Amino acid sequence: MTKLKLKKHLAVLPKEDVMNLVLSLYDASTEAKMYLEMYLTPDYSAALEKYKKIIRNEFFPCSGLF
Repeated sequence: MTKLKLKKHLAVLPKEDVMNLVLSLYDASTEAKMYLEMYLTPDYSAALEKYKKIIRNEFFPCSGLF
């Protein structure tokens, strides 16, 4: 489905149906949940620390080889 078709379809749906669709999407996908949480309550410091840790562990792993 294209964005244009989706936009047209959403435009004719009642507000309650759109809310149910967003809630279903929130429950169905971890990525969608993260996106919606950041969109609604943008706490960038927590996300920044999370991804700093991932990058730090990727480039400077504590593998215990020494």
